Amino acid sequence: LVAIAAIGFDYGRLMAMNSELKNAADQAALAAATQLDGRDDAMIRARNAANNTFANAASPFVNETRIANDGQGRAITSLNFTFYDSYEDDEPGNEITSDAEGASAKVVKVTVNARKVYYALTPVVDAITSGDVLADAMAMLNRAVCKLPPMMVCVDRSDFPMPTDRG
Repeated sequence: LVAIAAIGFDYGRLMAMNSELKNAADQAALAAATQLDGRDDAMIRARNAANNTFANAASPFVNETRIANDGQGRAITSLNFTFYDSYEDDEPGNEITSDAEGASAKVVKVTVNARKVYYALTPVVDAITSGDVLADAMAMLNRAVCKLPPMMVCVDRSDFPMPTDRG
């Protein structure tokens, strides 16, 4: 029973860390995608947006893992970026490797560098690890608003035709 509990505990920690890494990759990919606006410096700005906000230990928004005990600290600060010119049929298009071609970058893939969990309740403590756990996410800026209910907009005027229209 103790062995089963230990395996369950360690598996739970592993899944929690996997979730933390996936969240970090999602946030970084979304931040990077907001900069893919067709300008020449889009790839540079995309990397800066993700790194400065979500992968900078001094940032109040830095992603952290509370589960990894691999000696790398809590902050998730190492991101890798891959840019593509399109995404169709569940596949990215051509990879863009040069910052000079940043205007044609439409899709970004962010990979969070591997982290490890040293299992706590195994018979050989600190000798068995989860191995490298990676996470990645892809994002692109396609549409900003879709399928939203009508919005109410405030207009600064007082000459509405009906008094019930005010407000």
